[in-house]
Amino acid sequence: MHGAAPAHAPRGGEALARLPETLPSWSRGWMAALAGILEASAPKPGNVHPGAAFDDLCYDELVAAALAIAPAMDRATARPLGRTILDAVAATRRVVRSNANLGIVLALAPL
Repeated sequence: MHGAAPAHAPRGGEALARLPETLPSWSRGWMAALAGILEASAPKPGNVHPGAAFDDLCYDELVAAALAIAPAMDRATARPLGRTILDAVAATRRVVRSNANLGIVLALAPL
């Protein structure tokens, strides 16, 4: 299946370890990543946050997913919208097992 994460996809700190070593500061991608991290950090009843996890998703994975989209968002103005979304989703799937940040990708990519 296209886009499916392998069964051995990393969790938590392992997901963070798979991210690029550097991101340009205050780039469009970094701001998108920061938006995802801030959204994930706010406690919300029934959602994952630093104090609550699901069986298939934890806070560290949301942070990793947010950071993973930065390169795709950095290239957003030079590529078609669909390509940006596909690249962001593919980057997310390389670090987590779910579409942890599809909503934020769909909201921010057109901007």
